Amino acid sequence: MYKRQLLEVLLKAPTPGVQGTLEAMSTVAFSDTGSLSESISQYNYDQVGIIDLTAGLQDADYFGAGDVKGELYNIGRFAPSQFQILGFQAAAQCMQYGSNLTYLDQPFELGFTVQAQNQNGELMANYKKGFDKSSVAINAENNEVGNYVPATNFASRLVNLGNNNWGDISDGQWQMSEINTTLQRLGVGQADGPFAMVSLMATLSNIEGATLIDANDKPNTQTACSGGCNSVRLNTLPIEFRFGRLVLGNNAGSDLDPLLIPMQAQYYNGSGFVNNAEDNCSVFDHTQITQISPNSPQLAYEYGTGVSGQLEAGVYPANNGIYAQPNGLGEFTLEYNTYDWLKWDWQGDETQLDPRTILQFGRFRGNDRVIYWRETRE
Repeated sequence: MYKRQLLEVLLKAPTPGVQGTLEAMSTVAFSDTGSLSESISQYNYDQVGIIDLTAGLQDADYFGAGDVKGELYNIGRFAPSQFQILGFQAAAQCMQYGSNLTYLDQPFELGFTVQAQNQNGELMANYKKGFDKSSVAINAENNEVGNYVPATNFASRLVNLGNNNWGDISDGQWQMSEINTTLQRLGVGQADGPFAMVSLMATLSNIEGATLIDANDKPNTQTACSGGCNSVRLNTLPIEFRFGRLVLGNNAGSDLDPLLIPMQAQYYNGSGFVNNAEDNCSVFDHTQITQISPNSPQLAYEYGTGVSGQLEAGVYPANNGIYAQPNGLGEFTLEYNTYDWLKWDWQGDETQLDPRTILQFGRFRGNDRVIYWRETRE
């Protein structure tokens, strides 16, 4: 007569915690091996933690003598079988008309959730209170050919990542949801870049032999990750990060007609500032203008098509722009309150400033000390 075994499980830690389930992978009845009768079976446990096991007979009867029991204490620690990263939120701030642009210092949204899972892909809610051994980090790299920038170079510049821990939101999960993450500038007036192919990645360490599902990257490795991948890329398309500034041009014209306030978004291309044709998103709005001088009369403003708008290819769109309405003869100095990531050290004193423009209404007089000016030909 062959007997089958019955196993019961009791969670010892963490407390409180979720009682897991033993899944029988294979069960074998007791059989006579010649010197003794034994049964060797295999089970999976589907939760993190430490457990006690009690083994007995399935019918609790050994030839009329009652049950035969055995106990094992403090088995484990059980750890996750796999980790999965879900719910990516990482993209460029400006994606109009095919652009894929974010400025250095410009806040962007970064979010994702890491789940500790068992062999069945189910959340392991006991991954907490010291049983959570893995760490999650966020890295950024520029994988541009000829301008590779490893994660270690960007580590101090990638900021506002939150202070997250396993179980902060839900047991067994590590969640990030930030709306003001930035890749910072080096400093005031220290233009660098552009970085045309930046990938953001979530990196997991100390996962104790578990699998990171869909791992496809590894910090500080430019070549394709073919082995030892410990990261998952968060942005579907590489993001181009540029050091930008907003420039206002000077203008002069009749005191009878509105005068355009020239505006251009620029970026540093490695050697100097040029028009940023990828900027199709920066908003222009006359309410951001302050008249610096004179105190009076004050200028009023209008739009080419009656409303504020967004730049296209780094400049005003066709038939629109900010115009200053004439209010007598004279020279007017204006300042535009732009985004922090489009300010620049205009005076060279390590101070980020808004751009200014000088508008002159009426005929240009020139310098009072110049009586007559004529070009000569030789």
